[in-house]
Amino acid sequence: MPYIDPSLADLVLYLYPTRAAAQAGEHAGGTGFLFLTLDNSPAGKYETWTPVFAVSNEHVIRPPHGPTNPVIRLNTHEGGTEIVEIALDDWISHPDGDDLAIAPIPLDRIARSPATFVSRDELLTREDIERHGLGPGDDCFMLGRLIYHDGHQTNSPVVRFGNIAALPSPIHQPQRAADQESFIVEMRSLSGFSGAPVFVYFTTVGSRPQRIDPGAVALSSLVVNRHWLLGVEWGHLPAIPNLLGDSDDRQQLNSGMSAVVPAWKLSELVDHVLETNPWGLR
Repeated sequence: MPYIDPSLADLVLYLYPTRAAAQAGEHAGGTGFLFLTLDNSPAGKYETWTPVFAVSNEHVIRPPHGPTNPVIRLNTHEGGTEIVEIALDDWISHPDGDDLAIAPIPLDRIARSPATFVSRDELLTREDIERHGLGPGDDCFMLGRLIYHDGHQTNSPVVRFGNIAALPSPIHQPQRAADQESFIVEMRSLSGFSGAPVFVYFTTVGSRPQRIDPGAVALSSLVVNRHWLLGVEWGHLPAIPNLLGDSDDRQQLNSGMSAVVPAWKLSELVDHVLETNPWGLR
């Protein structure tokens, strides 16, 4: 596997139903990440907020069943966590019903975090697919929340690797009773990874940073030299095994295939909120 800059872990945030659940690190909610957008506004426009949004799935924020999850937990420079209570109504969904939601992060909260961001120019476009010949077999990785080993008092996302299996097509989401345009990625996912950023990348031979003897010579290794946000993971596709006989006692299995909302859907949502400014931000 290639070397991936560990600072990417700082773009991941965890989502919870309440402040108390976030403080306790309860096995609830899902994953999100930080997205930096600039809308070519004059310098100084942003007086009380930063053009950074939290991104996740709509079904994580507002599940069809169970509690909502609008509360964010970020890591801090001191090794602790920062809890950001965002009103549920401040999470804005995609106007066309795609499984995405975003909310603004107050300026003072970001300043206390070592956060990194997905930037606008990292979002994969349809043109990128054509220009770079991206498609089935290309390498991917995902940063997300393994809820049974998620750090409890701090955010400790894990990395999972895979490959694009199919270019976007409508995939049915039973819980939302809707079809979602999605990449299929051969990459293991579990509950808690919904809302995680998925990247497609190219590698090259290079040298990873050395944190041992200052005089040591770095060995050549594979490093990620170009990546795009492929999209936002919304779940795994189930597999129902065929059983002999008349038994209906069948359980869904994890097919090992993840479904990912394309990055251009996030672009559409960001353009929508920058145009309409539903929060009245200054």
